[in-house]
Amino acid sequence: MLEREAKFVARDGFDPTALVGVFGDGEISPAGEKHLDAVYYDTEDVRLLRGGVSLRFRDGWMVKLAQPTDRPDLMQRMEIPIAGPEGIVPVAALDLVRSSARGADLVPIARLFTNRTIFAVRDASGLEVAEIVFDRVVAERPDEDPVEFDEIEVELAESAPLSALAPIIERLREMGAGPAVLVPKLARALGVGLVPTALVVPELEGRATAGDVVQAAIGGSVRRFLEHVPAVILDEDPEGVHQARVATRRLRSDLRTFRRFLDRRWADELRVDLRAVTRLLGALRDLDVLKMHLAAVVDEVPEPERRAAEVILSALDAERQDAHQAVVQGFREPEFEVLLDSLVEACDGPEFSEAASTPADPIVLKLARKPWRKVQSSVTELPDEPRPEELHRLRILVKRARYAVEAVASIGGAEAEEFAVRLSELQDVLGEHQDAIVAGAWLRRRDPSQASAAGVLIGLEVARAGRAAEGWRALWNSADTSQLTEWLER
Repeated sequence: MLEREAKFVARDGFDPTALVGVFGDGEISPAGEKHLDAVYYDTEDVRLLRGGVSLRFRDGWMVKLAQPTDRPDLMQRMEIPIAGPEGIVPVAALDLVRSSARGADLVPIARLFTNRTIFAVRDASGLEVAEIVFDRVVAERPDEDPVEFDEIEVELAESAPLSALAPIIERLREMGAGPAVLVPKLARALGVGLVPTALVVPELEGRATAGDVVQAAIGGSVRRFLEHVPAVILDEDPEGVHQARVATRRLRSDLRTFRRFLDRRWADELRVDLRAVTRLLGALRDLDVLKMHLAAVVDEVPEPERRAAEVILSALDAERQDAHQAVVQGFREPEFEVLLDSLVEACDGPEFSEAASTPADPIVLKLARKPWRKVQSSVTELPDEPRPEELHRLRILVKRARYAVEAVASIGGAEAEEFAVRLSELQDVLGEHQDAIVAGAWLRRRDPSQASAAGVLIGLEVARAGRAAEGWRALWNSADTSQLTEWLER
């Protein structure tokens, strides 16, 4: 479940019992006390904590993953309970924290004893919208003196709107609650204050060098990949797989596009190391896309073929489960942990060539120009009715050009950003065509007993491919204009 909470320092003299009473149209009432005993695990250099991840044992294992929020007063974390005996970190938990731990040993790093006083916040209908808890914490750390502190937490109920938070915070402020706390209890217990993220991708400012642009591009993709590895493991939303795959593909593309500014051997070795992970994620993502398309049209299959079409979808589900398990197993291999370290090192400090110290503008823009000209040349050579493999090749070239343009958009300006949008639209329609071709090929491999239903689905995919094949040229004409590309000639 998603944990949404605001945290505050409890100043000396703060009296939580004063919360009790009428609150707006509802009330705040006592809801009991708890005595909590939790052992937190991390690496010696707190990689999990710095990556927004926590792992603890408290009546069972719990992994918490930080989630993005646009509110500075709100912490959001995904809570994943995992079964397993005390003292032995379960494999399922290791899978979720692997992208942060990167092969380092997980050890007990602190034990937190918490005396918790709980108050329920209810609306006019009696529905609980939040809990306010007052925590007295004693933290024991190996070879260190205990740390004690008090803290106030407001945790919204799962169904409560974010708007319910503001009046509660106002009430706490009126009662003398201290400043907001933007870190987990473990960070306060370890005395590390505001925990920096493990991967910092600096903003490009002023006269950026070529190396600055390349490092920002590499760092952005690395961070994107590492942040989505847990989502791939959890497998609750296909978007996690999509984002992880895009990150690896973009990174491999950037290492190719900007290799002039990188140590060639280093860049080529990292591209090779990424290939296996990219292929695993690609196989899984392709099945996700196939499933989404077929599930969307299965209702168009008439009876009696409908039942056979649903059996086909069941076979697709089984194939996808195997592909996901292959990804999970691949992430457990020692080579993957080595790759994770290499990616963090690439984010923190790529191995540059001497050319990286030159001003980014205009030399980096020229590198974005090269993949775009390959796209132009490819389109010029296409016949009036391109074959599927020719459109597939064009899609790959458009994707590389788009990645290159997005990597330099910070120095290319608004025109570069608009151009990247047009390339993305063109890539999407070409991708739609390729997805339909792949779907048709997969359907043709079905069991002969499903031939009739597969034939109907193939017909729908052929029609989809035809629409995409007819529509891509209009998008091409909107992208290949001097107004959008003149910035490349600066």
